[in-house]
Amino acid sequence: MINSSQAIAALQEIYRFHASWVSELDLACHKGCAACCTRNVTVTEAEGQLILNGLQEQAQLDWLSQRLQLKGPTGRPVMTTNEWARDCLEGREIRAQESDQILAPCPFLDQNQSCSMYSLRPFSCRCFGSSVDCVRTGMAEQPDILMEVNTVTLQIIEHLGQGNCWGNMLDVLPMMIRKNESRQENKNRGELRPEKTGQYLRQAKPLPGFLVMPDQQAEIQDYLTGLFAVQIDSSNLGTILQINL
Repeated sequence: MINSSQAIAALQEIYRFHASWVSELDLACHKGCAACCTRNVTVTEAEGQLILNGLQEQAQLDWLSQRLQLKGPTGRPVMTTNEWARDCLEGREIRAQESDQILAPCPFLDQNQSCSMYSLRPFSCRCFGSSVDCVRTGMAEQPDILMEVNTVTLQIIEHLGQGNCWGNMLDVLPMMIRKNESRQENKNRGELRPEKTGQYLRQAKPLPGFLVMPDQQAEIQDYLTGLFAVQIDSSNLGTILQINL
């Protein structure tokens, strides 16, 4: 399992690389467009820790706790991205979702319909993109290659966090806050107690193979080759992930 500090460093580089790649696309997304900002965002534990670290540096953890109290109903998928990819690659029938998508606005939107923790947002938020103004048209149109790149990147991020929690951001963050508080209390008492995870969370799984459409394989190969070559300290991302193309 990849240690947490290395996972967070790798995660930040994945975000940067993906953002650079997306900057070459002609997308209509702009500040204040929040049609995609719902309560269906999923994260790994490493992504949750990156958010908590950033808000702690900004002395905003109390603000976070207050916003999480407003979360309301949340979308809770029953399969992780890599579980879904594994079933697809093995030709299994995909299990039906047990809950509908929740289209209510994300509680982290401010009064101007902008993300109040934009620089810390997880990949599920970063990967949204539409070639048309979905507020005006009523529906987003995502380029096929962007959907493919987003899928393989989600798979890599889950692989990076394998063995730890995965789930809706609005379930993962409260769980991590409770774990951190419990860990500190136990430390103060000199006790070692098992930490509980949320009942709606799943475990992030290792990569079963990339789920890519045949006509997109060459472009995805180029994307992954560049991503895995990204340097992190004295190594590169491909070596850290232990994934061979």
